[in-house]
Amino acid sequence: MKKVLIIGPIGDIGGRELETGFIAKTLSSVASVKILSTGNMTHNSQIFNFVSDKQIINLKKHLYNSNLFFKVLAILSSLKSKIK
Repeated sequence: MKKVLIIGPIGDIGGRELETGFIAKTLSSVASVKILSTGNMTHNSQIFNFVSDKQIINLKKHLYNSNLFFKVLAILSSLKSKIK
């Protein structure tokens, strides 16, 4: 089975989410489809009407969870913002 990766700034509501959902649902019958979102996406996104959450990867969450450096940097940034 072929693998397809769709990359884009997918958010919550709008045309990109609907188009990506249509394309992913159509291609999922002939290929394994994954979607990589470079934007801010929540669980209220319209794309979840078309595909399961197991097919979607959020870049920011993935980097935060997989790299200790980014996690520490985010915590330090948060602490600095709260001090001001």
